Amino acid sequence: MLRQLQQTAILLFFAFLAGLMWLFPVSKVISERAAFHQLWWSSVDTPLRINFLDSLTIASLPLPNTARSAFHFRRTRKWPIKNLEELSALPGMDSMWVRQGVFDFSYASKAPGSPKTSFPKPNHNPKAPPELAPPLRIDINAADSLSLVSVPGIGPWGARAILRERERWGHIQSLNQLKDKFPFDRHWDTSWAQSLVVELQSPPWSLNGSSFDSLLQVPAFNYHQVKKIAFYRESFGRIHWSEIEQWGWWTKEEIHFFKLYITE
Repeated sequence: MLRQLQQTAILLFFAFLAGLMWLFPVSKVISERAAFHQLWWSSVDTPLRINFLDSLTIASLPLPNTARSAFHFRRTRKWPIKNLEELSALPGMDSMWVRQGVFDFSYASKAPGSPKTSFPKPNHNPKAPPELAPPLRIDINAADSLSLVSVPGIGPWGARAILRERERWGHIQSLNQLKDKFPFDRHWDTSWAQSLVVELQSPPWSLNGSSFDSLLQVPAFNYHQVKKIAFYRESFGRIHWSEIEQWGWWTKEEIHFFKLYITE
């Protein structure tokens, strides 16, 4: 009796597997993967410059973690991918993603016959001060994630927070606005002010000069707040930050920050 029950259980198990194969045929899975890759490639700029991907772009690739790790490894080693054969041979690479893609395998290299790089001789004079390398200077409004993570102490999460804040407001107007946006328990490193440069830009909005629709684009304003500002302008003329401060919408610190982007 027990043996018959075991045989019945085995038959039911195989019947269940056959049903799954009937419900989810392999061809359907392959076609869905092909459609997904086709949609992904249609949303990115091509040809994809495979040797100039920054860390955020690599993280967004629809590939297994093994393939993305291989991209990170070759980028940090400055080891370019020269052709489709090398790309397809990367660990974990999705062959379907490669077949549907268009790639640019160009990379920076020394021109043939260029002179050898000469290195300065060490200074054996103990009294002479060592030559210091010029400090790293990065325009925070033009830098990509790869440039930002080159600053000691700013990792991928920090670079992503900076780029997210820049995308939200259109540009970074002051380094101070990043101090409370940095996603770590540690404090903002004061030495970064020597590496990160902010090119001042004109505030994009004005309390009295911007239209109703333009003020709606301010990330910190909602519809009812913009409506009250527009009503005040129509009823009493010019409006000032000192008057808005009395409405109790924002703290003095928040209004001080808004002045970076919104003039009167």
